[in-house]
Amino acid sequence: MPLLYSAKKYETNRLTEKCKDYLNTKLSIDNVCVILQHAYKFDESELEEKCLEFVFENGENVLKSDGFSSLPKEVLQKIIESDNLNADDLSIYDACKRWAVEQQKQKCKKQKYPGTELRQELGEIVYSIRFPTMSLETFAKRVAVEDILTPEEKVSVFQSLAGVDTKTLLHRFRNTNRKRVQKQHLKLSRFDSIHGKSWLYSGYSPDAINFKVSNQARLVGVSLFAPSSAGKVEGEVSLKVGTTTLASRSDLRIKYEQSKYVEDVLFDQPYTVEPGTYYTIYALLKGAQTYSGNIGNQRISSGTFDLSFFSSNASKNFTSVEKGQIHSLILEVSTTA
Repeated sequence: MPLLYSAKKYETNRLTEKCKDYLNTKLSIDNVCVILQHAYKFDESELEEKCLEFVFENGENVLKSDGFSSLPKEVLQKIIESDNLNADDLSIYDACKRWAVEQQKQKCKKQKYPGTELRQELGEIVYSIRFPTMSLETFAKRVAVEDILTPEEKVSVFQSLAGVDTKTLLHRFRNTNRKRVQKQHLKLSRFDSIHGKSWLYSGYSPDAINFKVSNQARLVGVSLFAPSSAGKVEGEVSLKVGTTTLASRSDLRIKYEQSKYVEDVLFDQPYTVEPGTYYTIYALLKGAQTYSGNIGNQRISSGTFDLSFFSSNASKNFTSVEKGQIHSLILEVSTTA
């Protein structure tokens, strides 16, 4: 972030873009709120949008992170009011309270912070918390006993939860459920069966395959063919766009085990792949001969998710759509409930 600040300050556009590209690939639960805060501060709308997408998808965990309580109020509002925030509204309520306490601490450190003061800190953000979607028991035990809401607002929510038609303050609270995202792990194979037992490696001729996806997904890693006889294969595997490396694993080592044909290799950091972009899986290996595949599938579908493979000019060890190394892609696909 300091480098991005300097690049913006001195109007070094190329360095600014490099910094943003790097930060896009390094988003995590622990750092996304810090990056989001600076993206907002520097008016980097594209980076801010990427951060918000990550926050929405990983809502439950991000709400509990240390950085969440330091977000600017305007950014907090964007997050809480979104239909796409993947979290239940009790968790959202608790996170908003922690945020308000942190703001109060910066003004005046004391032992306790009354609910009325936290409400004043939150202001209109309270109306983005969907209390009418909570269960009656949850609202009664966790919200109604506190002073964040006014007595009139509590009555209004109770009336809604009881199914009473009311024209009071209820219209200020939304009663529609958020879109809950479910994550599905897919392991999609290029080959239906194992064919060869003697795929060779020189240590300097890479195996590579191109692919594209129909929907946004996180690429977690790949499955590589394992040694077919005593020994091991080692090297590196990476995800690339052109010559740019987006994710990698540089210390892979796959040992021979009887009846083991493939081994999952997870990247150091998963990467979000987008539809419309051609990506390359690039494996540079050396060591023992491995199994390989033949008669590869060019397109694989799972539900509404499609994965298409294409031969790559980066492949110098004869891997192609039809044959070779790189057995499967391991992906995390989000579906909306």
